[in-house]
Amino acid sequence: GIYTDTIVSAASCDSIITINLTLSNMNQFSISQNACNSFTSPSEKYTWTNSGTYYDTISSTCDSFFVINLTINNCLLYVPNSFSPNGDGENDVFRIRGNDIQNIEFRIYDRWGKKVFESKDQNVGWDGMTNKKLANEGVYVYVITGGFFNGTAIDLKGNVTLIR
Repeated sequence: GIYTDTIVSAASCDSIITINLTLSNMNQFSISQNACNSFTSPSEKYTWTNSGTYYDTISSTCDSFFVINLTINNCLLYVPNSFSPNGDGENDVFRIRGNDIQNIEFRIYDRWGKKVFESKDQNVGWDGMTNKKLANEGVYVYVITGGFFNGTAIDLKGNVTLIR
């Protein structure tokens, strides 16, 4: 509504103030969020890449105000696209590399969908063997699932080429 008030100063000068006050139903949310590398605000107007406290508003029939306490972690996951298990000591094992990985499971399938390797240990990789025999040269499919310590899920699918 519209409100009017009269203010009298020490010098007896009068001032009349008119205020048009609108109250809205604003929902306020406080969020503590861990994210890998970046975080997009609830309104999708901002993307933040540093840890800190941020504010965001979604305007609609009932406005929402967000206070976000954000922690950004550098969650890294590296998956090579090829390897050469030829015994030369370089790139002989297909393995996942990364930091802040809490748990991981990766599986490798041949072109017919047969599982040829599986591991739940980031430090154990595929040496290019299946049933104690050399696997054929070619393209294999990997499926990686797991999570980082900050709660971010890992869900990747792709190809790796075995080169002899």
